[in-house]
Amino acid sequence: MERLKITVIGGSASTNITLAGHEDAWPSLLQSQKPDSISLKHISKGGLTLTRALDILADQNESDLIIFHFGTSVGWPISLVRMNKRFGIDFETEHGFHQPLAKRA
Repeated sequence: MERLKITVIGGSASTNITLAGHEDAWPSLLQSQKPDSISLKHISKGGLTLTRALDILADQNESDLIIFHFGTSVGWPISLVRMNKRFGIDFETEHGFHQPLAKRA
């Protein structure tokens, strides 16, 4: 039987971030459920955007299934977007809408 080649390309949402330290991310759980029939490659980059994911995809070998997994970024109110320079947020970049998980210490 041929193994199904799966590639997961994702941001921090595809890892065990925010889970208890001993809990596995879903790609690891998938691999453990079908270890003989699945060949899984998991590529994770924190803050990954669609643009950067496509660059990663271009460098990959053949896969039977490719899964992109991104977290949800919180949208900004239009009034804040107009004042972006004052807040030091550049909404014109691909990371403009990304939010940190917590305040920096």
